[in-house]
Amino acid sequence: MLFAMAMFCGTTFAQEVTFDFTNQETWNFPADYVTTEATYTDGTYSFKVNAPDPGHKVRTNKSGESMGLIYGKNGSTITFPKFDFAVERIDIMGNSDASGKVVTTFYVGEEEASNTCTGAKAEDGNTYIIKDAFQKAGTQLVLKTTSADNNQISSIKIYKKGDAPVIELPKAENIAAFMALDPKTKATLTLTDAQVVYRWDTDQGNSQTFVRDASGAIQFYNEGLDLKVNQIVNGTVDLTFDIFKGTPEACEAPTTNADNLTITDGEEAEPVEISTSDVADYVNDLVAIEGELEEIDGSYFIDDVQVYNKFHVDAYEVEKDEETGEIINNPLDKYVGGEGKIIGIVSAFTKTVDENTVTTYEIAIIDVQIEAVNAISSIEAKKENKNAAMYNAAGQRVNKNFKGMVIMNGKKFMNK
Repeated sequence: MLFAMAMFCGTTFAQEVTFDFTNQETWNFPADYVTTEATYTDGTYSFKVNAPDPGHKVRTNKSGESMGLIYGKNGSTITFPKFDFAVERIDIMGNSDASGKVVTTFYVGEEEASNTCTGAKAEDGNTYIIKDAFQKAGTQLVLKTTSADNNQISSIKIYKKGDAPVIELPKAENIAAFMALDPKTKATLTLTDAQVVYRWDTDQGNSQTFVRDASGAIQFYNEGLDLKVNQIVNGTVDLTFDIFKGTPEACEAPTTNADNLTITDGEEAEPVEISTSDVADYVNDLVAIEGELEEIDGSYFIDDVQVYNKFHVDAYEVEKDEETGEIINNPLDKYVGGEGKIIGIVSAFTKTVDENTVTTYEIAIIDVQIEAVNAISSIEAKKENKNAAMYNAAGQRVNKNFKGMVIMNGKKFMNK
């Protein structure tokens, strides 16, 4: 897939270079996986492939014909030639049976130089728009894989600055219209007085931003717009619609940027008051649900809707024994049996049960407005954890062999 033919569309316009990686006579990729770095050339341009795990090799069909280059996984790179013209756009095609999950981005040094693309299938291909700061002639662009998947390349097209084809996208007049598109569709979304109702940045560097307009709500996932909670957004933005395990998402498209957006600070977002029977209509929205909190086999519910601490809000984080991993304390326990209100984001989860697709709805907690239930009034006392951590009178953790006054399961006693 790393074959290269220099093609010039005339002498006075549209400089374009096309690399056909299916031409094995040109590129001579290895037949078996190679885990060491290697350089391949068509006589004019050279590519450097570095894929330590599991390596890289030629991809062939059942007839033994070359389908291009296959390589991976996380951290693997292809270093592109330094072109003597400013590169604005790069299109990369894969194969019809290629991974739909592989994540790739162009880098210059440690800086992201393009949008991120997911999947390597030929039917849609990947379009990378090189950021303005990296569109200079002689720039060293490196395509990096950042997921645990193999990548495939059958052809590459390089577009000179100013000569790249204009990308025309379908238009969605609001969030509801955007969510009516087929998954993987790239479209221009119009936002009118849309508000950011919540944002969660994970420890893995991902972001989930929940945005609501008058027509509905959607999760912006790793879209790169850096939106903040309570902001009001107006204007248009190019995004890719997708559905992840039943939850609608707006992801980055090659042309995603905030150039046509007006973003202002807004008042604190208000949750929509709903009943548990309404949750399917409010996926990704900030809601408030009233009822009694129940605990069933370690899970927590209001009616049949599960509530959980997906966003790792500190006030509701469980405490676990460092040695055994058992839960010592779950802050939700004190609310069990109490009536009040849960505020959070509705999420959908689709799974297969007996060959049928089933969607359940859950509330990711942001706040619990239920008066704590007095533990003394509980009919059955909570069982003590025999493996709970043990502390001395100074609050220092000690082992079972420590002699003297200790604290365990919230009680003091003499350990002899």
